[in-house]
Amino acid sequence: MTPRNIHYSTKMLLHKGGREIDLLFLGRDRTGGDTVVFLPKERIVCTGDLMQSRLAYMGDAFFSEWITTLE
Repeated sequence: MTPRNIHYSTKMLLHKGGREIDLLFLGRDRTGGDTVVFLPKERIVCTGDLMQSRLAYMGDAFFSEWITTLE
């Protein structure tokens, strides 16, 4: 696996094939570095494990920050 070599603190915009791709760090939740991917033209958002549909491992979650991140 290649270590990451691009960093951002809140938002990074990418353009690929005429499509805008927004990478967003909204805050800590279940993990400390989740990225939300938003495609504004298509109005599609990929939240990863920021939003859970069932019980998952929460042993290292940042509960005190999670609600703020969701807001």
